[in-house]
Amino acid sequence: MKLKNLIGIIVLGAAGYFGYTFLVTNFSAEAMVYKRYASALLDSEPSRIKTLVADNSALEPFKAGQQRKDLINGEVRFTWYEFKDKKFSNDGKSVTLTVLQKMRVDPPGEDTFYGTVVRSDRHVVVLEKFQSSWRIRSFEDTPMMNYRAENSSRR
Repeated sequence: MKLKNLIGIIVLGAAGYFGYTFLVTNFSAEAMVYKRYASALLDSEPSRIKTLVADNSALEPFKAGQQRKDLINGEVRFTWYEFKDKKFSNDGKSVTLTVLQKMRVDPPGEDTFYGTVVRSDRHVVVLEKFQSSWRIRSFEDTPMMNYRAENSSRR
C-alpha cells in the first residue's frame, strides 16, 4: 500500500468519525428537545414547549426575558450550539447537558444578513425520560442567574 493511499484512508476515517460524532450528538432525541426549548426561550414563546417540560418549574427561565434581551443586545440572525458535556444518570432515565448557545447578532442600529457580533451563553439542562420521550426538568443560563440575583436583592 502506498503512503498516499494510507494517508487518504486515515483522513477519510477521521472525517467519518467526527461526522458521525457530530450527527449523534446534535441530532439525538435529548439534543433535539433541548434545541426546541432553547429556540422557544429565545423567542419568548413558552406555549411552543408545553409538552417538552416535566413540570412548571422548567418554565421559570421564561421570566428572565428582559435579562435575556440585555445579554443579547440586538437582533439574533443565526444560532448554533456547541455540546460540551453529556452525562447520563446511572439508571439512564436522566441526562445533564452542558451546551454553549452561540448567536450571531446585529446590535441596535445595524442590519446585516448574517449578524456582526457573536454572543454566547452557557446552558446547563437536565432532561428526564418520560415513557419514550425526553422532557426538560431544569434549565440554567446566565440571564436566569441574573434574574434570580436581581429579585433576591429587591427583597
